[in-house]
Amino acid sequence: MKRPPKQKRNLRGEAAKLTKFSRKDLLQIWGIIALIFGIVGGSIAYRISVEKAAFAKSLTSTIDEWRTTYHLNDAQARRILEIEFAFHGTGNRLTRPGHGPGDTAAHHAEMAAVMNPADGTRFLRDQEHHQPHK
Repeated sequence: MKRPPKQKRNLRGEAAKLTKFSRKDLLQIWGIIALIFGIVGGSIAYRISVEKAAFAKSLTSTIDEWRTTYHLNDAQARRILEIEFAFHGTGNRLTRPGHGPGDTAAHHAEMAAVMNPADGTRFLRDQEHHQPHK
């Protein structure tokens, strides 16, 4: 019995066929990649919004305490809250403003200027005691 002649195999062509993805496969791969990026991005956005809300709540709570301590009216409390947000930012770690050594003292003086003179003086004295010493 005679064997049939061997046919040469085109390995490059077969390998190329094996590595080609169908349109459906490519859409599924890109869909999975998009889903992963969506989950990561959504998680980061959620975390940032939670931090911002917690920061705003904390800042509002502090201003409410200062209302009674430093006899602030509504207009003064609103203005001090604006000053605080301008100085500290919105609570997002990625966009937190940087401050130099004298910036904190100027910030406290700006808030004290909004208060009644006696309360502003007391506020500045109180803030000096709360500052960490370097």
